[in-house]
Amino acid sequence: MRVRAKLLIPAAVVVLAVLGVFLLQGLARTQPREHVVVIQSGALVPPENWSGGLVFDNRYFSPSNLTVKAGDVVTWINRDSVTHTVTDLSGQKAFDEVLGPGQRFSYRFERRGVYVYYCVVHPWKGGEVRVE
Repeated sequence: MRVRAKLLIPAAVVVLAVLGVFLLQGLARTQPREHVVVIQSGALVPPENWSGGLVFDNRYFSPSNLTVKAGDVVTWINRDSVTHTVTDLSGQKAFDEVLGPGQRFSYRFERRGVYVYYCVVHPWKGGEVRVE
């Protein structure tokens, strides 16, 4: 009996430690993450031969395409010397924010879907947030 008890206690400790690790990993996955999109310096210059329509290019919003989980936060930072907007074009019209030089704006994406946005002042600049 004593040999079994001596083996059972370390085995129980190992099982509890493994369960604890899995629980902590599960909690960490449920925490929202923050993602940063930078409005690049010089984003006021349209692309050559621009004939209308959105341009999804990291020269303007970086990254211009982003995938996040529901509940995550996206923060846009204006690193340009002029004012820009971050305006949602999706049917939800979730945000429409004016950002002066150095300003930032954050939005928590609660609903799944695809959010296309652009700058009203510089309408060639497009970005997309895909929420899973």
